Amino acid sequence: MANFEDNFEETYALFTALGSVNIVNAIGATTTAGVTLPDPTVAAISTVTLGGATPFTLPASAVGKKLRLQLSQDATGARTPTFTTAAGSSDSIKAVGGAVTLSTTAAAVDLLTFECYVAGTWVKSGQLAIA
Repeated sequence: MANFEDNFEETYALFTALGSVNIVNAIGATTTAGVTLPDPTVAAISTVTLGGATPFTLPASAVGKKLRLQLSQDATGARTPTFTTAAGSSDSIKAVGGAVTLSTTAAAVDLLTFECYVAGTWVKSGQLAIA
């Protein structure tokens, strides 16, 4: 299975730029309970195996912040996560080129990137079906 270690140089550069404390935040398997992603200064990359229609909450945005999320479908597949911003936040999430449709095949792996170029806006892009 492809993972973040496969692209060490880019990953290392990201951590160096952000001054991250933790290299990878391994969330593990999820259900339908919500998951709050850590601020990228704590962990710029999170990995998760979807075990249900999981809602993810992004941290507060700030220009220059970038986080990545490796989403793996479980053996069942067809898991559809949703993404929101923190409660009380005026942040928004916009997708490059429109909605990003994630892979739903069992054991499929997608890589999403959320980056803040403009205050108050997370821009979402994806590399789909990397495994």
